[in-house]
Amino acid sequence: MTDMREAALYKKLVERYTEKKLTSEELEVFYHLLDEGKLDGYILDAMDKDVAAISDQHQVQLHRFSLSKVIKFSVAACILIVVGAAFFIRQTKVSHESFVRIQDKAPGVQKATLVLGSGETIDLNNAPDGQLRTSENVNIVKDQDGRISYKGKRDLSVGTDAFNMIKVPKGGHYEISLADGTRVFLNAFSTLTFPSVFTGKERIVKLTGEAYFEVTPSSKAGGKAFVVETGSQKVQVVGTSFNINAYTDEPYTKTTLLQGKVNVLTSAGTTKLVPGQQSRMDSKGITTVADVDPETALDWKNGDFIFVNESLRSVMRKLSRWYDMDVVYEKGISDETLSGQISRNKKLSEVLQLLSLSGDFNYKLDHNLLHLYPNTKVVK
Repeated sequence: MTDMREAALYKKLVERYTEKKLTSEELEVFYHLLDEGKLDGYILDAMDKDVAAISDQHQVQLHRFSLSKVIKFSVAACILIVVGAAFFIRQTKVSHESFVRIQDKAPGVQKATLVLGSGETIDLNNAPDGQLRTSENVNIVKDQDGRISYKGKRDLSVGTDAFNMIKVPKGGHYEISLADGTRVFLNAFSTLTFPSVFTGKERIVKLTGEAYFEVTPSSKAGGKAFVVETGSQKVQVVGTSFNINAYTDEPYTKTTLLQGKVNVLTSAGTTKLVPGQQSRMDSKGITTVADVDPETALDWKNGDFIFVNESLRSVMRKLSRWYDMDVVYEKGISDETLSGQISRNKKLSEVLQLLSLSGDFNYKLDHNLLHLYPNTKVVK
């Protein structure tokens, strides 16, 4: 079901089209949404309203249709001009594309690089499916869906702690299963360091960036607790599901618990979390705890952006990582708050259009640089 906020923005986009107020960037988004059939209902509603206003002496019959298919209808020429029916729009689109070409960026995809303890680097995007390497008698396997698993060794007490590293760049995401069976989902611009085999008294991994963990219980891993180190904090678990956001450019390190129990250890002490709670540690090591909707913290894993009164700069940091770009804030841009839910599978132009309609800014994409301007400034 279309999100209510998204529906309101689509309606506004159609209204701006009928009023001939769309910018070239907005027109590009309009055409793209039209191709996907997402504006059908809104355009038909606009046509119905216009038809109702026509005098009874004009007999007009409209046929419901899919705008992506052949359209057969007969309406007064004024309706075509006012509401821009689909045939007229598609004819206009051809000439429009000949004089304006808007840069765009596709959403992130599954990609990562694996660095073995030996120093060997494997580009997982181009690696074939099947067994890739063997490390500490553990087979490193890539399945047909592109996921990586460390399989084979059951004795977690023997090994040399040969650390491996999986690095996910901007514009990427990846899933990996560790030697103990723990599943880790990595967000864009994130790195996980882990051993081929967990030895010692704890199962320790190190994270920069963001990841969601589904940890194998200690009872199935020789009684060893699972520990995630993120700079100045450690998260200790027995067996649970949680998300950690530990990007270095964010003001807080956030740990959100979905199931089980975790201990968040910092220099100031230990904080215990229960499901539905999130700890936030600032740059001074001060930790606070709040009740949250876990699904909001897991929006990225579930394929969405969910913003709840989130600052413009915070929103742009997320877009920067997902679409592999840098953001430039031009003079006069305010750090307003935004709310909404948008699919991460959309192109950058669609996301920016939806955000700009609800926000107070304009934008221009120049290769990998996104320039943000006050909404009062005309962007050429």
